[in-house]
Amino acid sequence: MTSKDNSVMTNDTDESMVQNPSSEKKTIKAYDGFGREIEVGRDEWLNNVLLPHLKKSWDNADELYQSIYNGFNDGFFAEVEDACKRLYEIDEIKERGAVVLAVSYLQTNRPAEAKKVLLGYIEQQGESGIVLTNLAKAESALGADAEAERILWHALELEPNQENALAWYCALKQESDGSSLEVLKTVATMPDSWRAQIWLARERLKESDIDGAMALYRESLAKVPDPVPTEILMQISGDLGNKGHLPQILELTVPRYRIDVHGLPVANNLLKAYHDTGLLDRMRDLLKQLQLKQRPDWKKHLDYWEHQLSEADLSSEQKLSMEDIKVALLALEGPVWLRDGHPFSGLFPVKGQETPFIAFVGSSVTQQSDNSEIQLQQSTNAGRMTRSLPLFLSEYFSVNTNARTRVYIPWVENNSGGFALSGEMFSDEAIMSYHDGNKDYLPAQKPAYTVYTHLITQGKNWEVKLRLIRTVDTKCLAEFSYVFPEFSLSKVVDALLLDLSDVLFQETEMEFKSKSLLKSLEGSEFDHYLFRLEQALAVRCSAARKDRGLSNATEILEGTLHFCLNHLDSLPVWLLLTCVVGGMARKDSPLVKSFTDKIELLLTKLPAELPEGNEVKAEFHRILSEVNS
Repeated sequence: MTSKDNSVMTNDTDESMVQNPSSEKKTIKAYDGFGREIEVGRDEWLNNVLLPHLKKSWDNADELYQSIYNGFNDGFFAEVEDACKRLYEIDEIKERGAVVLAVSYLQTNRPAEAKKVLLGYIEQQGESGIVLTNLAKAESALGADAEAERILWHALELEPNQENALAWYCALKQESDGSSLEVLKTVATMPDSWRAQIWLARERLKESDIDGAMALYRESLAKVPDPVPTEILMQISGDLGNKGHLPQILELTVPRYRIDVHGLPVANNLLKAYHDTGLLDRMRDLLKQLQLKQRPDWKKHLDYWEHQLSEADLSSEQKLSMEDIKVALLALEGPVWLRDGHPFSGLFPVKGQETPFIAFVGSSVTQQSDNSEIQLQQSTNAGRMTRSLPLFLSEYFSVNTNARTRVYIPWVENNSGGFALSGEMFSDEAIMSYHDGNKDYLPAQKPAYTVYTHLITQGKNWEVKLRLIRTVDTKCLAEFSYVFPEFSLSKVVDALLLDLSDVLFQETEMEFKSKSLLKSLEGSEFDHYLFRLEQALAVRCSAARKDRGLSNATEILEGTLHFCLNHLDSLPVWLLLTCVVGGMARKDSPLVKSFTDKIELLLTKLPAELPEGNEVKAEFHRILSEVNS
């Protein structure tokens, strides 16, 4: 796994049937159908999830075993005892049924009953390594330590690759006479032994003997069953990584890695190796495969690696000088989620040329650091707000008034492209020049007014300055300033809208035609909406450029879906999600395809009273039909 300090770590604990039982925890973490983490009380989980599932699996040994196994890992032992007895009765894999029942007795402090079950199995079926190992545990719990040690060694003679048995026996010998290393060497000579060799390789690495370690690894891996157990690949890749032998990780691990078997635990070390050796395309491919699995329990790790990949991509970009940089202007009419020709265009009346025409400009911020150099960096919260505020204002006045609106977004065309962010406040003349920079593809008519917003993030609070400029004479008609807590524009947005609306009413024939469609988005939810607006802009820009990747695409799609789930009665939020899903489908159809079940589940929650619900559902089905065809 990847630790907090980002180094490659190994799984040094041995993996038993019972992994980290959580009987002392009051709640159990789970995930709903949308991948959201939830906490369920232990009693609720037991009565509403585990016991019903055991009952459902009562006559299927494989399913019953898996349910019992999951119950053990959640700390339920006495609670699943009846199911263990049932498995013991019906399981054709007699060894499994006996061991499971014995484990339930051992975990409820009944070693004598566990011993009886195991001895009964041996009498009928003969000895096996795992049965003897659990018998040794029963003897140890009964105080017969010498007998437990004898049985444990015999278990290793039968099956030398048992992780529990080998780790336990080595610990006993290390405590008694410090001979754990000799134990490993002896076990390594046994027929079919491979685990001991891997543990011996770790000792060679401690001595900086990479050739000796690699010889042991190759000897071991030639005997290991396919697919290789997850903990083996974790240990090999982790031990090599801790010593800085990254090419050797890739040599031994990549050919044996199976995503459906080894998943994230091994992938973490592979991603680290790819990152640190500069194999970014291979890192990107593996990360994408992991994301398509839709495992919510992997999300935090994958988000971390997505960030690391983006940083690595930026560091590999060509450095730019002021003379080299090429900036174009993107011009978006109306809401970001309503492009020309969109199926939802019919939901909003067409506005004539005589209606007020207003442009919105942002993309500038004064920050703490005064750095005049051109910097390539990932989007920051401040940078996002410089784009999301103009986007919101354009949407607000376009949807709720008779005005036509446009947003200008500066875009850097060098390298793989990206949003441009100025560290200085624009002059009114510079803002007016935006209207002349798009003659090739914009209508001849210029917006009559331009609203410019500049963000200042110096000090404890943030501040946004707003200027309303008349195009015909570049006259500033009004200027406002609003101070608010960091990230919390919601604290001042009502005052901002009121002030700006009053001036526009005086200067134009603007009039409101409806109440705000975003009335339900208040406080932090409004700030969250701004964040998702800016992401929708990134999706639109990415979809329009074949050479442009999209950072953290999975989080954008999943985060917007979850946001929609929290605001099912908000049409703009639904339209925002269609924009994101549609844009993603044009850029990355496999990712959208992996979200099919979640989107279909979301559509079952679409409120019947939403007038535009049929259009929304039809658009999603159109997109999903294309990506799944």
